[in-house]
This record gives sequence, C-alpha cells and structure tokens, in this order.
Amino acid sequence: MLHWLDRILLYRFQFWLFVTFMFMLSAMTCYATSVEEASVAEQPAVSSVRKVLVFCAILAFSAAFTCVYFKSGWIAGDDGLLATSAARVMHGQLPHRDFVENYTGGLSYLHALAFRAFGVDLVSMRIPAFCFFLAWVPVVYYLACRVASPLAAVSATLLSVAWSFPNYPTPMPSWYNLFLATFGAAALFRYLDTEQRRWLYIAGLFGGVSFLIKVVGLYYVSGVLLLLVYREQLLNHSANSGRTFRCVLYRIFMLGSLLLFLTSILYLTHPRGSGRIVHFAIPIGAVTAVLIANERNPSSVRSQQRFVSLFRMIIPFLLGVSCPVALFMVPYIASGSTGAFLHGVFGLGVARANSLAVFDPPTAVCFIFAIPPLMALAIGFGAKPKVALMASAVVALIGVLLIAISGKYELTPQLVFESAEMLAPICVVVGTAQLVFRGTELGVVRRQQLMLLLSLAALCALVQFPFAAPIYFCYYAPLLILAMFAVVSSWQRTCSIAMLSAVVGFYFLFAVVRMTPTRIYRFAFTPPPPHTLLSLPAAGGLRVPSSGTLETMVAMVQRHSTNHQVLAFPECPEVYFLTGLQNPTRNDGGVLTEDIYSVLASDEINVIVINEKPYFASTPAPDVMVAIERRFPFSKASGKYLVRWRTE
Repeated sequence: MLHWLDRILLYRFQFWLFVTFMFMLSAMTCYATSVEEASVAEQPAVSSVRKVLVFCAILAFSAAFTCVYFKSGWIAGDDGLLATSAARVMHGQLPHRDFVENYTGGLSYLHALAFRAFGVDLVSMRIPAFCFFLAWVPVVYYLACRVASPLAAVSATLLSVAWSFPNYPTPMPSWYNLFLATFGAAALFRYLDTEQRRWLYIAGLFGGVSFLIKVVGLYYVSGVLLLLVYREQLLNHSANSGRTFRCVLYRIFMLGSLLLFLTSILYLTHPRGSGRIVHFAIPIGAVTAVLIANERNPSSVRSQQRFVSLFRMIIPFLLGVSCPVALFMVPYIASGSTGAFLHGVFGLGVARANSLAVFDPPTAVCFIFAIPPLMALAIGFGAKPKVALMASAVVALIGVLLIAISGKYELTPQLVFESAEMLAPICVVVGTAQLVFRGTELGVVRRQQLMLLLSLAALCALVQFPFAAPIYFCYYAPLLILAMFAVVSSWQRTCSIAMLSAVVGFYFLFAVVRMTPTRIYRFAFTPPPPHTLLSLPAAGGLRVPSSGTLETMVAMVQRHSTNHQVLAFPECPEVYFLTGLQNPTRNDGGVLTEDIYSVLASDEINVIVINEKPYFASTPAPDVMVAIERRFPFSKASGKYLVRWRTE
C-alpha cells in the first residue's frame, strides 16, 4: 500500500513540475516581450526586479525537485566507500597513509565534518552536497544570463538542474568537481570584466579544492590554462600597432606545449574506438586547433612581452591552485608520508582506473540520433516566424509522444540520451569553428567567454574516461549546456523562441520523467525496482531497493562477530559502515589475495562477507574460496551477500 502511495505522489509531483515549467516558460516569454516594449528609462529597473523574481522561482523549483529524490539513488559500493573513508578520517586516520583512499582525500574530511555535525549516517553526507547544489544553481543562472537572453538563461538553468545532481544525489566527488568548475568559470567571467588578477587567484582556489576532491579537477585547471593562452593571443594580436613581430621563440614554445598537451590527452584516453575519438580526441583537438591557428596571426609585441603577458595571468591562477593543495599536504609532510600520498593519488589511482570495466561513449554511428534536434534548431534559425511556430508545435508533439512511449520501450530513452551525448562534440566543433572563422564578429570579451565554456566542456568530458556510463555524462552536462547556449546565442540570427522552448522542454521533461526517478544511476534505463526504507541506524532513513537483504546480512554479521571486526570483499565497503564493525586491512574497497591469506591464518576474524555480484572486480578465485570454506564452514546467503562464519 505504501509503495503505491509513493508512486501516486511521485507522478503527481512530476505533473506539477511539468505545469510549473510550462508556466515559467510562458511567463518568461511575456517577460521578454514586455522588456522589448518597455521604455529605455524603465527597462533596467524592471529587468532587475523580474530577474530576481525569476531567480527565486528557479531556486525554489530546484530545491523542491531535488528534495523529492534526496534520500533515493543508491549504489551500495559508492555510499559505503564514501562513508567508510569518512569514518576512518573522523577517528584520526590519514588518507593514503593509514588506509587506501580511492580519491584525493579532501572529500573524506568534508564528510567527516558532516558526521560530526549531523550524525554518523549515510544521509548526513548528502547534506553538504545539497548545500553546494543550492549554491551552484544561482551561479549557473549568472553564467547563463551572461551568454544568452533572459528566456534562454532560464531554460539553460532548468535544463542544467534536471540533467545533474537530482539524478543521483549521492555525494560523489564528481558532483563537487562540477560545482567547483562552475564556480571557477564565474570567477573567470568576473576577471574578463574587471581584469583584476584576484579573480584569477579565486578561480585557481576552486581548481585546487577540486583536485583535492578528485584528481579529475585537473581537467578544469587545463581548460582554464587554454583560456589564458587564448586571451594572451587576443590581447597581443589586437593591439593597435603598425609594427609586427614574428615571435619565433614564443611560437615554438607555444606550439610545442600545445602539441605535448594534445599528445598527453591522446595517450591518456587511448582513442582506439570511434567513441573515444568522437567524444574526447575531436573536441579537445578542436579547442587546441583554435590556439594553433591563432599563432599564424601577426603579433604586435615581441616574444619577451608575450611571455610576460602570459605568465602574469598564469602565475596568480596556479598560485590559487597550489595554496589549498599545500595546506592539505602539511600533515603528510610532517609525518613523512608524502610518498604515500603521491602513490595513492597518482600510482594506485591510475591502477584503479585501468582496472575498471571499460564503458566507451556512443560510437560515431550514433550521430544520426542528434540529427532531429539539430534540424529543429536549424528550422528555428532559418524559417519564417509562422513556419517556425508550426514546426515547433510538431516538434513538441513528437517529443511528448517519445516521452510517452519511452516508458514501455527501453531502447527509446537510450536513443534520446545518446542524442544528447552526441550534441557535445558537435557543440565544441561548431563553437571552435565560429571562433576561427567568425570570431571578429564577436566582442573580445564574448570570444573569451565562449572559449572558456568550450574548453571546460571539452576537457571536463574526460570525467567519462574510462567508464562512460550514463550518469557520468551528467557529471559535466551543465557545462556543455552553457556552452551550447553560448554558441547558439552567438549567431547573428536569433532562434525562434517557440522552437527553442520545444527542444529544451523536450530534454527537460525527458530528464524529469525518464531519468530522475532512480533510473539512470543504475547505468541503464530499465524501470527501477521498488524502493523501501532501509531501517538501519547508519542508513539515516535512506530508501534503497531490496533493503531486506541488507538488514538480514547486517544482523547475521553482527551476531557472529565476537571482536567487532569483519572482512568484506570484493566491492562491498557498505558492510563495514552499516554493521559498525572494523576492517582488519587498509583497503575498504577490496582485499588483496595476500591480505586474505593473512587474515585466514590469524584468529582475529570470525565472520567474512563475500559479494557474489560485484560491479567491476571478479569474485574470489577457486583456491581462495576453498581456503575460506575450510576456515569458515558455516554460511548463509542474503541477496548478493554470502556470509560465512566459524562456529555456531
């Protein structure tokens, strides 16, 4: 009965989300029309008041929308690993030195603070992520307002919300990388306006903190460095001077650096298949090609001055990056464990990435799925108003039908999602071509804004490597959305408001109806299993599928453990956190074979939990299982967990 009540309330909420979204689009259409008709003297005051009201509506919508799924979305290994690492930090252990940390380590400290503030449970970790999300929404709106019209800014913000955090509200580090990259982009927009280098330092701080959350924060740092190279080119090539210089030394340095950067990216991603070439190599290559092409232009200053101009921007930014990293390294330096940190972040981190199951992005053939939205936008740009309006109605009708049938056919939502993924490389290539061939038609600041968003969209897409499951697209989709709106709004001809609303509304409703209800986080679009309350103290009221198996497993483990220890493997760190028992090894995510044999040889462990259906790792080898069965003869299964113990 409660399950059906939850479903009724959920679908009712989705209906009101649809009504609210359409009302906001209508209101913003009226707003755009009224602003055009307002007098010049009244327009600034009217515009600022309405922007505030619209922003408040967007923020309220985003908060309410996320709260519906705040305690849903569960992958046991993700929540368990984050919580177990935070618990270790809360008890005084140092990541990488005292235990194997899967990420850089900064997130574990944030979660440890959340445990102290809100209680030691899984939901407590989600509260800081939710607060970051609420702070992130106005920043997205600010960036969207800078690159698009008021209506388009609202659409971009709502679309970014629908395709991001609410789909999987677990506090994964990649969400923080997205939030911090967006904060950094806003700081850089302020730098482009004011030319005050303190904004470069602030943008660098966001990059340093992002790296401390997860090493992929370096992609944001790389994107910003590409922007600074582009800015130096514009400033020195656009100076009013009748004399030009070849700048051989600077050009050799810059071309060598850019080619080395591109080669490193290609080596990192191993683009053997068309999916990696399309989504990684081509976009990053297009952004790099813009900088290489600009070096053909004559320079108005000498090489020495160009070096000075470039490093006057790079140094404050890198100083901002290094400050939080240096503070974080203090306990490692004091304890002589710097090597353990470097090995854990760059050595074991690369090994773990290579050990993941490969999940490549959609191949080049999937470009055909991006043709319909591109054709719709082309009609919106080129057709007469009446024709565009009629075409918009047709697009909206087709979109509603696709969303309706996508609930019955699993292939339909997958194709829609792949159409969105294929828009990413198209957006970057079109945007970079616009900078090369039509850049002079844009203002200097606008060109730099566009370059920044394109660089971040291209480089932050690497978060999908090597495991490009659907949810990983959402980790950078808002940056792509901002870049797309910046590219579209940079054309001389404006797109039909009706067509833009139809296309954006379709992808928004698709995300709300077919992605957010705990589908996409499971790496598939199959209907989610029923979610029930996980009635364990450490769960904090989290709703998970098939919670009965977890509760049974926890009860068995706690009953048979006589010394507050348990060994769980592979990929089931949630066992440690949910049971409240300790891991005798350093590795919570998995156990090495030698660790298993050492545990079997001792008398410390009375109970072992084996995950018989891990996502990535393989199940224990036959000889290991034989040794375990001899040492722990009694067993009972609970879902995917096999619990083995010594004595009855």
